[in-house]
Amino acid sequence: MFAATGHIGEARKLLATLNEMVNQGSTYPTFAGLIYVGLGQRSKALAALEENAKIAGIGGVFLYHAFDELKDDPRYQSLIAEMQQ
Repeated sequence: MFAATGHIGEARKLLATLNEMVNQGSTYPTFAGLIYVGLGQRSKALAALEENAKIAGIGGVFLYHAFDELKDDPRYQSLIAEMQQ
């Protein structure tokens, strides 16, 4: 939300905290992926989703419409296809 509303500094602070929490196993990379999307960093958002898929799948990705921006990306489409198998 911060990134999408122009609060880039706040988004980056939250992202740093989330990435630390991911490294500690306290949260899932999907949440960092949401911020990456807001920052326009599609590749990092996709990397976060790919990492999340290894940990817990990506079924919850459909709950977050921010990821709709990635629907045309082959990496995203591959993740969705894997999930549907």
